[in-house]
Amino acid sequence: MTDPRIDWCHLIRDLRRDSGISQKDIAARARMPQRTFAAYEDIGSGRQLSVQKIERILDALGYEIDVFLKVR
Repeated sequence: MTDPRIDWCHLIRDLRRDSGISQKDIAARARMPQRTFAAYEDIGSGRQLSVQKIERILDALGYEIDVFLKVR
């Protein structure tokens, strides 16, 4: 079984990179410090992502969380 935190960290990082937006810009759009956002992208940091934080970050990237919460 995989750690769901890893999937969110990878997803957020990949979406941000694909959009060509810097961590600083996404952090500002999501109303959080850049260091905090960087820690969310870093699996090894141990920072936990709440659903509300994930939703804010995805919104800042132009996505809705519903798209990523479908059951497999």
